[in-house]
Amino acid sequence: LQCCWDFSDTPFLYLEQSVHRLQSNCCNLRAQHERISAELQTAHEEMLQCQHRNKTLEEAVKKMHKQNVKLRDKLKKQKLKRNNLAKNVGEYVAKVQKRQAEKYQQKYEECE
Repeated sequence: LQCCWDFSDTPFLYLEQSVHRLQSNCCNLRAQHERISAELQTAHEEMLQCQHRNKTLEEAVKKMHKQNVKLRDKLKKQKLKRNNLAKNVGEYVAKVQKRQAEKYQQKYEECE
């Protein structure tokens, strides 16, 4: 390349070819920009839909968590009731067996 370039020294054909290349590049860039803009718009819409679904899922999870806590507390209470009932039944059975043993003991002593 020469250090000094003069526009008037450039043949018209070269200038015309350069202009055509520049126009072609501009058209390609415009098409690429439109394609990327459309992809970006689609991605943005998908992101908004995902955010909405995510919010819905978060609300559902919070509701399920509350239900789970309630059920867990209810289960603890039921287990405690069951254990108390089993303990009371065991004590009742022991008392009944003790009474029956005492009755048999009395009958046995009366028979002697």
